Amino acid sequence: MLIFKMHRHHIIASIAFYCLVSLAISILLPTNPATAGWMDDFIREGTKAILNSPNSGNNQNDQGVNVNRACSSAFLRQPWGQIACIFGGSLVNMLGQEDQRELADSTEETIATGRDSGWSNPDTGVEGKVKVTGTKVNRQTSEVAVLDTVQKLPPLDLVAGEFRAISNANIVTGPGNNYRSVGYLTKGQIVQVIAKVQNRGWYLLSQDGIGSGYVTSNALKPTGRIKVSGNSPKPQYQGQKKVKRVRVETKQTCKTIEQRVTLEDGSTHRNSVEACPEPDGTWDIA
Repeated sequence: MLIFKMHRHHIIASIAFYCLVSLAISILLPTNPATAGWMDDFIREGTKAILNSPNSGNNQNDQGVNVNRACSSAFLRQPWGQIACIFGGSLVNMLGQEDQRELADSTEETIATGRDSGWSNPDTGVEGKVKVTGTKVNRQTSEVAVLDTVQKLPPLDLVAGEFRAISNANIVTGPGNNYRSVGYLTKGQIVQVIAKVQNRGWYLLSQDGIGSGYVTSNALKPTGRIKVSGNSPKPQYQGQKKVKRVRVETKQTCKTIEQRVTLEDGSTHRNSVEACPEPDGTWDIA
């Protein structure tokens, strides 16, 4: 489940996109009952997702939009549903289902790692490449929500990535071995990381968008994704905790991502997005 936020100026454009698509469906396939039912879902769920996005003013939950929640089954059961939801559909209608999935996976990997990625599909003749074409560093004071057991919050480099535990490790209340243990990871577990402590080998873990404790960087390896697997066991914590909000110096590195697709006929098409990690472990996609 890729997590992202929508800018205000995308809300109107997104509603217009859904309306245009639904109008086209109604014109092309007006007598198909199955299509008509799906179209009703499309309009209802799409508009609800947009209006309830974090920046729309109608949602009090500032944890970002989860694609699996915002796009609903009405979107995701379509071949192009996930990628259309994430990137606005500019390349979707040019690609089949397999290439849509490749584009989504390659984009996610490049956002997460900063490295070039791509694919070549001999069956469809489609080739794609995704790369970072620029970065912008923002140094700012951010409000970070953490469990009240977190004792210290030093300056952070925002990461917002998925990691795998490569060894068993304690979750501690501060960035150091001298802090109290409040939980543990077991080898192979998948976790979400909010940030890395600046100039230190410690990661701040996320529990539903809230900083929950620190793990040494030696115990974690990035998966190349910016999602948490839903079927993975969660980190184990001791008891229920309260949440506090702390203002802290953060470094946010935004990435300009270029998606380039070459079709079987040799034509090349491009799309660009900007992706910025946020203090709640989400990615802001513009």
